Amino acid sequence: MKPKFDSIRILPLAFAGLLAVLAGCNYKGPDAIWNPNAPLGIIPEILRVDPSPRAEPGVFTIALRGLNFGSDTSKIDVYFNSTQVLIKSRSDSVIVVYRPNIIGDDITIKVSLEGAAAFGKFSGYSVAEAARLYGKLPQKSIISMLAVDKRETLYALKNNLKDFVLIDTAETQTAFGNRTIKNKSADMKVGPDGGLYITEKKSSQLYRVPPEGGSTEPFAMFAANVHYIDYDINGNLFGAGEKTGISVLLPDLTSRVVGNASDLTVVCLHVYNNAVYVADGTTIWRSEIQDADGSLGKKTKIFNIAAVQEYAASKILSFVLDANGVFYIATDHADAVFLYYPDGTTEPLYKGLLPKNSGQLVWGNGNHLFLTMVLLPKTNDIMRFHVGANEAPKQ
Repeated sequence: MKPKFDSIRILPLAFAGLLAVLAGCNYKGPDAIWNPNAPLGIIPEILRVDPSPRAEPGVFTIALRGLNFGSDTSKIDVYFNSTQVLIKSRSDSVIVVYRPNIIGDDITIKVSLEGAAAFGKFSGYSVAEAARLYGKLPQKSIISMLAVDKRETLYALKNNLKDFVLIDTAETQTAFGNRTIKNKSADMKVGPDGGLYITEKKSSQLYRVPPEGGSTEPFAMFAANVHYIDYDINGNLFGAGEKTGISVLLPDLTSRVVGNASDLTVVCLHVYNNAVYVADGTTIWRSEIQDADGSLGKKTKIFNIAAVQEYAASKILSFVLDANGVFYIATDHADAVFLYYPDGTTEPLYKGLLPKNSGQLVWGNGNHLFLTMVLLPKTNDIMRFHVGANEAPKQ
C-alpha cells in the first residue's frame, strides 16, 4: 500500500532549506527602532529656580540656573507644565524667562534642548496669580474714565451710558451719579472731600458729583481749558489740556496758569514727589511745585519713547509712578504696558501675559494697578494686576 503524504514531517525539512538559502544571501534590514548604544546628547539640568520657591505677584521674570543649556537660543524651549514660555535671555548656565501665563502649585518646569534625548526638569514650583479681569463688566460698554477712592471703590464711566458706576471691593456694581455734561468728558478724580470731579474736553469748566451721588454740577472754572487733573498735598488741583499750559485751581476756587507747557497736547497728568508730571504722546515732563499756592518751576524732560526701540513708533496713553521711581507707561503697543527704570532701562510689564489692549492706568490702594482696555472693539474690561510696589507719594 502506498504511504500517505505526511505534511507534518516535511515542515522541518522545508524550514531547514529556507535557512540554507538565507545563509547564502547578504541581507540588509532596517536599523532597530531603539538603539541602546545611540548617543543621548547633552541633557540640560535645572539646579535652581529664582525666585524660589514661588513667583509672587510683581515678579516679571524667572531665572533657571543649571548646566548644559547651550548657547543657541533657537535650539531650546522652556515649558511650565505644558505652557511654553518666552525666553528673555540665556547662557549655558542661566535661562531667564518672562513670567508664564499659568498659575498654580507643583508646576514642573522643563527645558528642551535640540539633540538631547531627555528634558531637564524641576518640579514643585509655584506661580501666584498676578493679573486678572476685574469688575464683572458686561460687554460693549467701553470704560472711558476710571478713578479710585480711599476705600478702593472704583468710579467708572462707560462711553455709551450717562451713569457713573461704583465697583466696590467685592466687585459689586451700583449706580452712583448721572453725567449731564454735554461735551465728551476727559478725566475724573476723587477729591479730598470725597466728591467726584470731572473735566470736559475743550472747556475750562470743572464739574462735581457729591459724595452721596447725584447729577454732575458745575463747580469751578480753570484759568484755561484742561483735560487731565490731579491733586497735590495742599488740596490744589492741577490741570492741563491741548496746548493751554498747566493751570492750578486753589481750594478757594481761584485759578491761574502756572506752567510753561503751552506747546504740549497733554494726554495724562499726575502729581508725585512735590512735582507735576505731564505726558504728551511721546514724552514725559516734570515741573517742580515751588510753594503752597501751586507755582511751578521750569519743565524738564524725563523720558522720550523714541529712546525705546521696541516702542519707538508707539504712543503714550497714560502713565503712573511707583515709590521706587519706576514709571509704568501704557501705550498702543501690542505689549501694552512697559516699565521705565531710574537707570534708564526698560522692560515690558508681564510680557505675553497682559491683553494686547490698553488705556488708562490707575493705582489701587496697595501694590496693584487697574488698567482700562479701550483700544480693541467689543472689549470694555478692567484689568487688575500686582506690581510689587506702591504708588509714589504726592510729596
